[in-house]
Parts: sequence; structure tokens; C-alpha cells
Amino acid sequence: MSKKVIIAVVIAAIVVAAAVIGIQQATKSSSNDSTYAKKFTADYPNVAQMLNGIPQNGQVLGSATAPISITEYMDYKCPVCGAASQNLVPPLIRDYVRTGKASIELRPVQVIPPPPQSDNAGTAGLATAPQNRMWYFTELILRNQGSELDPWLTQGVLNDAATTSGVNIAAWNQANAGQGVVTQFLDIANSFAADTSAAGYREATPTFVIHGPKGSVVVQGDVSEATITQAMQHVNGGKV
Repeated sequence: MSKKVIIAVVIAAIVVAAAVIGIQQATKSSSNDSTYAKKFTADYPNVAQMLNGIPQNGQVLGSATAPISITEYMDYKCPVCGAASQNLVPPLIRDYVRTGKASIELRPVQVIPPPPQSDNAGTAGLATAPQNRMWYFTELILRNQGSELDPWLTQGVLNDAATTSGVNIAAWNQANAGQGVVTQFLDIANSFAADTSAAGYREATPTFVIHGPKGSVVVQGDVSEATITQAMQHVNGGKV
């Protein structure tokens, strides 16, 4: 066999192998997206039950006149954020947001290392805010996370979360492709750095900044409702 023929055979083998890998990856991605679509659809009634009837304005859930406002810095791939969405956030919404005592604003950031899935999810989440569906989108993802070490949060999964959350997909795609959400995401990163630094914390998620008439308190990590309640009492003159 001549040298040219050998080279041609090797090149052909490489092309075939690349094609097979590409098909496998595409099949895996499609299967992954389909799996999450089913999870989101199954979980949507639970999310809707928690959120329905509460005012939503962009990133903010709750009354604009609530005396206490809570800022939640979160990463869509952060497992502690995922745990908080199931164990901490629901009672906060039930006891304080639904009753008009507090509001909560979502601020997505990136703390989980690359690939840049947290960044993409953050801008995608912000792109749902103009339609007042960011809380639905966010809760669906946080409640159904994959491993923080795996690249599960694909564009297909984001599409499925957006669709299930009830956004107008054409408007969402347009917002998600624009520079506005990128600028907003970078501005949030700057405020995250400032808030955590001022409190003497490192940049970790979730971080909650509780604001009230008497000042602000920053709490971070796997905290309880009692901890947040105590912070709210501190910034609101001892009462909630």
C-alpha cells in the first residue's frame, strides 16, 4: 500500500470517528434536553403553586411597598442554591413575601468554574425578567439541577426551562441575544463583589442581602429561615 493510500485511509478513519462522536454527543444532548423538559413539566405545578398570585416585576417577587427587601445572589449550577430553592425559599415566600412583609430579588452570578454554563444561564434568566417569568424559570432549573461538575445546563435545557416557564420564546430569544442582559449580568457581578466585600465575605452563593429601614445585613451559604428572620428583625426595628 502506497504512502498516499495510507494517509487517505487514516484521514477517512478520522473523519468517520469524528462523525460518530458528533452523532453520539448530539444524541446525548438531545436526550439530556428531553429529560429536563419532562422534569420541568412535572415540577411546574409545584412552582406555580408557590408563586401564583404574588406580584412579579422583573427580577423581584413581592410587593413594591414591602418594608423589607431581600437580594439573593445565586448561581444556577450551585448545589447550595438548589437546596435553598427547596428548603429555604419556599417558607420565606409563604411567610413573608406572600404576606407583603418582604420582597425578594434574584441576581444571577457565576461562581461555578467554566465551562461558562452559569454565565449563559444567568443571561438567559435575566432575559425572562421583562416578561415577569424569571422566578418560574429559575425555580424550575434550581429544583432540577444536575451535578455542578457536569455540563448539563445546555442551551437546550435553557430553552426547555424558558418554554415551560411560559415566556414568549421569540421575545425571549431576542432579549437573550442582546447586549442588554450581558451588561446587566456584569453589573450584578460588580454589585455582588461590592456587597460581599463590604460584609467581609468571599464571593460565594447563595448570598442574601436583607435591606430594611434600619440598615442591611448580609448572610451567606446554607442558612435557615430563622437566620433570615433574625436578619429581617434587625433591619426592621425588631419586627417582621
